[in-house]
Amino acid sequence: MHAADARQRPKGAEARSDLFQALAAVGVSPEQADEIVSELEAGAVAGAHTDLEFAWGPPTRLSR
Repeated sequence: MHAADARQRPKGAEARSDLFQALAAVGVSPEQADEIVSELEAGAVAGAHTDLEFAWGPPTRLSR
């Protein structure tokens, strides 16, 4: 990848691409890699939601 390309890509997209390349290098098929990355991303989102609940408390509903 050229330096100019790296500056234009978000770090998350670059990390995702690096992960796919690393998985391919050890023989993981593209389909398996996609499943692994999807599970990691889902776990990261779930973890972020948990962190927010600990920081701010559970979500509440506003009554009208």
